[in-house]
Amino acid sequence: MNNLSKKLSSAFIVLLISLFLSSCAEKGINSVLKVPKDFSPVYKIVQIDDLSSREIRKTRVHITFPLGLSKEKIITNIKHVIISLYKKNRPKAISILAYKEGDTLGYGFTVAMSQFAPYGEWGKAVEGNHALDKYELKTTFLDSYFLPVIQTRFGLNISQRKNIYKGVVAAQDRANKEAERLYPTDASKIPMNKLSTYDWKGMLYKNTNKSRELSKKYEKQVMKEYKLTESQLKEIGSEGAINMWPLE
Repeated sequence: MNNLSKKLSSAFIVLLISLFLSSCAEKGINSVLKVPKDFSPVYKIVQIDDLSSREIRKTRVHITFPLGLSKEKIITNIKHVIISLYKKNRPKAISILAYKEGDTLGYGFTVAMSQFAPYGEWGKAVEGNHALDKYELKTTFLDSYFLPVIQTRFGLNISQRKNIYKGVVAAQDRANKEAERLYPTDASKIPMNKLSTYDWKGMLYKNTNKSRELSKKYEKQVMKEYKLTESQLKEIGSEGAINMWPLE
């Protein structure tokens, strides 16, 4: 057998081994997560982050879901994501952050958070090689996703209430910035020669009081614009915080 034949033979053997291992991995992950063959996914992958460290491949995926899914349907979709990723590069741990369609990434998950890792613990991925039968999927749901969406409240539709929520947050941010400008509590903004004698306690007290005073002032402007009472404004603020409405 000449050198070319030997090289071709070796390459063919490597290919066969690779296909065999890939087939074993596919069967293994399918047997662990058990997604029906006729399942039709409804998620969309928005972003994939490589969180690998110390030669341990780890992946975080951001996905979105439409409204109205059951917990069982969400879990099956998450399993489908994991199986697809595992077949591609076999990460040691996979994290899934699920959002409602239209939500902004970066404000925490708004549907569910899952981890697929040894014993369901992300940190265990660095502790050597674990057989797939030691992997578990752990999922935390955000209950607000499953609550019915209140389309109209206080005579305002959901789009209007989202704008009001943005206005409330902007009012609070404005108040905090102005209070900080008047009564600084950020050490990086205070001259070095004044740090040792700075009245931290007094400034913090004044800062907090001024921030509350200004927040009320600017929130009243939002109330006046939308003809809301103070209690109605608070309810819309709570609704926005619970549902993690985007601020952009």
